[in-house]
Amino acid sequence: MSGRDGFYVGYLPTPRRHLLFLWIAAPLVAGALGALAGFFSASQRDPGAGVWDTGSPIAVEGTLLVEPYPILIDDHGATHLLVEIGKHGAQERAEGIGAGRARALGYPLEREGRRMLELVEGGEGLERAAGADHPVRIEPAGEQVTLRGEILDSKCYLGAMKPGDGKGHKACATLCVTGGIPPLLRVWTEGGAPRHLLLLDSRGASARQLVLDWIGEPVSVTGGAGRVGDLETLSIDAGAIERLGR
Repeated sequence: MSGRDGFYVGYLPTPRRHLLFLWIAAPLVAGALGALAGFFSASQRDPGAGVWDTGSPIAVEGTLLVEPYPILIDDHGATHLLVEIGKHGAQERAEGIGAGRARALGYPLEREGRRMLELVEGGEGLERAAGADHPVRIEPAGEQVTLRGEILDSKCYLGAMKPGDGKGHKACATLCVTGGIPPLLRVWTEGGAPRHLLLLDSRGASARQLVLDWIGEPVSVTGGAGRVGDLETLSIDAGAIERLGR
């Protein structure tokens, strides 16, 4: 028996009809696999433009607010949410410093104009700073509004995870908010600039317990509109959130 009989034998030359099949089939299979890869790649949702710079920490100085969440408003009025490494808020560390002039050192996260610092470990992560406090604009809850969007954990959405939203991220986001990461409502807009509202309860305190069952879902939220620094806020109470069928 030899390769001329059309039967494949490993130590004999490949039969001609097998070679003809491979010459035709191999490029077709490779092309089909490439087309499938391109299709599945194109069909994936946009992971977003969140940035998390873990290379070198940056220092930001300004006025520290402890409630409703740790927030540092720098001298230019920019609002920086403060969190710890992992799925933890910075409430304990901020309470240890107290409200007033402070300096934060951490790794910046930023997306769609919203900013956050993941504080470095140790005392230099957040410490009292010299100088006078700059006036901080805190607008209390005012006009009642109803907004449609999705409740997110701010850390993952701003760059710690990609895409950091949607039902696929629901379990992770719930753990983050439970651990103290501030919840944001990202409002759906038609062609306009994205809106992000920090969620508070009706007393102006943390709204974490009110939002846990609604994270990662299309929702309608009714509450009082306000502002802290350059960040919009929405004060809500129990029953303010409704699930939408999107």
